[in-house]
Amino acid sequence: LLASGRYATDLLLRAPEAVAMLGDGDLLQPRPDADLRAEADALLRRNAGAGDRDGAVAGLLALRRRELFRPAAADLLGLRDWAGVADALGTVTAVTVGGALDVACGSVRLPARICVVAMGRFGGHEMAYSSDADVLFVYEPLAGAREAGGARGPPARAGGTGPPSRPARARPRPGDGDGPGPQGQAGCA
Repeated sequence: LLASGRYATDLLLRAPEAVAMLGDGDLLQPRPDADLRAEADALLRRNAGAGDRDGAVAGLLALRRRELFRPAAADLLGLRDWAGVADALGTVTAVTVGGALDVACGSVRLPARICVVAMGRFGGHEMAYSSDADVLFVYEPLAGAREAGGARGPPARAGGTGPPSRPARARPRPGDGDGPGPQGQAGCA
C-alpha cells in the first residue's frame, strides 16, 4: 500500500490514526453520509461554539484527510470499484464543503439563505482523487433584506466591524481572474 504511490502515504502521514483501518477490511468501507455529517457537526459545535473558527476548520480538514484515506486504501487493495471510490470521494467532499459553509456562516449573521450547487465531476458524482470541488453559491435574501447583485468581499465580523481575521471567500481556479461572486436566486432564472 505504501509503495503504491504518494497519495495514500501522504494521507496516512497526516492522519496517522487511520492506520487502524488497515487491521480490519470492514473499516475500509465508506462511512454513511449521515455518520460523517454527524461527526462533522459535533466537531464544529465543539470548536466553533467556543469561538475557535481556526480549530473548527483544522478539525474539518483532519476529518477529510482521514476519510479520504479510507477509499484510497480500499481502492489500492482492490476492495472498491471506481464508482464506489467516486461516491465516497463525493460524500467526503460534500461534508467538507457543508462544514466549511457552516463555519463561515456561523461567524456572521447573513440576511439570506444559501444553497451550494455541486458542479462538474462533484455534481455528477464522478469525483476522482485529483478532482476539485466546483460549486456555485446561490442565495435568497430573507424577508426585508435587499438583494445585492453579485455581493463581493468578506462580511463584517459578528458583533464588530471590519473583515474577519481570516477572510474566507469563494475563489475561482488560479488564472480565472476574479470570476463571478455569489449569485442571487433572481440571477439564476
